[in-house]
Amino acid sequence: MSPRPAAKAQSYRGLAYLLPLVLLGCRSEADPAVVADHFVDAYYIEFDFVRAKTYAVGGALERLERELALVDAARQRTEIAQAKARVYYEQPERRQVGDDMFHATYPLEIREGHQVLSRQAVVMVAKKDGAWKVVQFRETTSGQVPPPGGPETRTATTGGSTP
Repeated sequence: MSPRPAAKAQSYRGLAYLLPLVLLGCRSEADPAVVADHFVDAYYIEFDFVRAKTYAVGGALERLERELALVDAARQRTEIAQAKARVYYEQPERRQVGDDMFHATYPLEIREGHQVLSRQAVVMVAKKDGAWKVVQFRETTSGQVPPPGGPETRTATTGGSTP
């Protein structure tokens, strides 16, 4: 028995409403700016290393795995209090570098108690196997953007303090 024509038309209308939502969801993986934003939210704002790893490959993924191992080891030795630092960022400076590379520089404001620190997070996103992924990221003092691994590179910590 086949569905009634009205029921069939209604199911097509339902699909028509869902299609834009599905396409919008697919857009996030196809847009390097969205991937960079999601990574920054996961890593810097939520301190969610596991979710940040889903956006990363290469050197970025290796760094996240090293940091996650350090955090896990520290948690096994002692009870770590929830991070008291709050991190905020403004609209990043975005730059497309060729067809397969994208850079975003996020001005970060890190507040812990009465102390306020300013840093920049530079996130490099590249197209890998047809998807945009974070390939490298680093932190610098505001106004300075050294080459990766340079003397001004800083590492954000989940404890809420920065060097």
